[in-house]
Parts: sequence; C-alpha cells; structure tokens
Amino acid sequence: MARTLVAWLEQRRLVPAGPVREVYLKFGARDPESLRLPRQFVAGRPEELLTEVQIPVRVAAAQG
Repeated sequence: MARTLVAWLEQRRLVPAGPVREVYLKFGARDPESLRLPRQFVAGRPEELLTEVQIPVRVAAAQG
C-alpha cells in the first residue's frame, strides 16, 4: 500500500512535505462498551475497519 501511494505521488510530481498522519475512523476494540464511543466508530468485523492517511505534499523540484 505505501509503495502504491508513493508511486501515485511520484506520477503527479509530488513529494511529502511534512509528517504523515493516520486517523482511525472506524476501529476494532476488545471491549467496545468501555470506550463510550458512538457505535458508528467501532468495527464489528475486520472488513469494516477504516483508516485515513493524511500526507501533506508539495510539488517536486524540477530535475535538471
């Protein structure tokens, strides 16, 4: 996955410009009741897990 994302950035002449963040939008928990979160944030099955990757980017410097 990471290589695919880097290749996608390179195709668009973009490079990372800061720290990468992972935001867990829907995650699993052993005891979801103890989290006191709305149910829509807790995944009941692995295929329901949802993570957002945020990468600040800038245009790559021209090579020459």
